[in-house]
Amino acid sequence: MAQFIDSAEMTLDIQNPKWVDAVILDRVLAALNRGVHVRLLCGGKHGVHYYHLLDCFSAWRILHRNGVKVRRQKYIKLHAKLMIADGKSALVGSCNVDRSAFDLRRELGIIVKEKPVVHRLAELYQRDWSLSESYLAPDPLECHEHDESELPDDPDFGHE
Repeated sequence: MAQFIDSAEMTLDIQNPKWVDAVILDRVLAALNRGVHVRLLCGGKHGVHYYHLLDCFSAWRILHRNGVKVRRQKYIKLHAKLMIADGKSALVGSCNVDRSAFDLRRELGIIVKEKPVVHRLAELYQRDWSLSESYLAPDPLECHEHDESELPDDPDFGHE
């Protein structure tokens, strides 16, 4: 995944529900510094376990603050793990952006370069993008700003 991000020269479209890995965050920020235009579709709290939620909020805020257009997919639950670089290649798989996905589970990531397949994936990404809305994740330390829709449906989740 890091090598794929590093390969982007002009554009990088990312669709992933979870962001809890500093290495990948760093690679995306490095792409921005190279002048790569980055867009991110996330799912808000959907697909994120409560103990990762505040880290995801922080990562999305860092990306937004550095110029990434962050949007939340609302009308369909985000489960896709997709990256498209320069409209020429796509990384499709099962891997969330988190250490356990990289180190503890068998995940799948396939790089596709066939033009018709990449084109179709880009069309689907654009469709989801157009149905999403701009999103600034809540400040993890400002609990009073958190909308109930941003919190996990977990009765044991202590949010103080």
